[in-house]
Amino acid sequence: FVFDMNLKPGDHVLVEAYCKGMSCRAEVEMPETASVKSAIVKDRKDQEGEYDLDMTLSDRAGDNDYFLLYLLEKNEFTFRYDEGLNLPDTTVVLSSSIGYEIGNDPVLNDGYQTESSVTDDLFADMMPYNVTKVFSDRFFKDSECNVSVQFISNYRYSFLDKRTVYWEYPAESVYKKSYVLVRLVSIGKDYYDYLRAFNSFYPSEFEYNPLIEPVEIPSNVEGGLGFIGAGSAYDYPVVVYEGVVDRDPIYY
Repeated sequence: FVFDMNLKPGDHVLVEAYCKGMSCRAEVEMPETASVKSAIVKDRKDQEGEYDLDMTLSDRAGDNDYFLLYLLEKNEFTFRYDEGLNLPDTTVVLSSSIGYEIGNDPVLNDGYQTESSVTDDLFADMMPYNVTKVFSDRFFKDSECNVSVQFISNYRYSFLDKRTVYWEYPAESVYKKSYVLVRLVSIGKDYYDYLRAFNSFYPSEFEYNPLIEPVEIPSNVEGGLGFIGAGSAYDYPVVVYEGVVDRDPIYY
């Protein structure tokens, strides 16, 4: 389960559960927030609906930091009606998470093997990948770094020229704003270790490696098993298109 709450860095979150005379609890602290300094979306002209996202991340000075990176695609459609209808403007927002590929980026792979590091060596191919996409500041501690990911738009044509995938009759015109929301989430070391441990359990050749040691999944729940994690988010919107779109609808 994921809960969005209005908390500040340094706040403590206590979760307790009771059942049939038994109880368990876990307490975590909200970490300090890092930031996204810049981001730009590049359209892959030869691949319709595919994009590159180049970002500059800025680390906090001081302790070691750990992160998760989420991408959200948002399309805002504002419908404007003929004055004679005496109707107020209406805004509809289509939003969804974006799955992305980290490719061979060394920062985002965080020490795991990349596509280019796979060899003909049998056991090298059995090592895990960074499936959970958790990473640390090991390559840019107290400084900045440039990272790049690739993604495919969830709404066909949502980022392209003046076409739209949504229309509300009898609107006279539609004003569209399409953007990618880059969400950099700062997490604690215990949460980071928990997600890295899970990389070993995703389906891959890694499970057939006879030389691996047993993987212990961390637990921070007193009186039970499980994990409670906390993260502080920094949002950076990247506007891809903004303007009036064609009146004729295109449905998919």
